[in-house]
Amino acid sequence: AIGDKRYWANCAWDSLGVVVATGANAARIYTTCAADQQPLLIEVVDGAVVDNGALAHVLVPFRHWYDDMVFT
Repeated sequence: AIGDKRYWANCAWDSLGVVVATGANAARIYTTCAADQQPLLIEVVDGAVVDNGALAHVLVPFRHWYDDMVFT
């Protein structure tokens, strides 16, 4: 949520992109962990992600993202 508005993104990376695209410097991203399906909160404060100990795994190296956008 950014203020009182809610947005949807299909992955953690895109959810952070929504924050940037809207020009917000604070947000709360509600999601679930892919490994164990537990609820996960990602917070952005003053334009930075707050460290909550979670890690995001990006399977495809950036240089290959556009090789197959459907898979990436």
